[in-house]
Amino acid sequence: MKKMVFLLAAAATFVACGADKSGGIKIDEIDAENQAFADGERLAEALVNAETMAEFEAVRSEIEQYQDAYRSRFGGQAYINFLTTTTDNISESLGL
Repeated sequence: MKKMVFLLAAAATFVACGADKSGGIKIDEIDAENQAFADGERLAEALVNAETMAEFEAVRSEIEQYQDAYRSRFGGQAYINFLTTTTDNISESLGL
């Protein structure tokens, strides 16, 4: 019985520690501010060029994951760069 409790506790620890809420998004920690510009442009273009609702929803979800990753991992300038680049590119593409 003690072995079972230990195994369950170990499994729960591994799952909790290994959970990556950012969906496996890889951001270069040294160049996060510049990567934020590139990610924002790429995702904004993908969102504007989405041809189906499912494609649009998938890109929107990815944008939210990147937004959360930049906010929670870096904050500051990298987060601002991502937000402004994404919104500016979407606005320009839509003529707003």
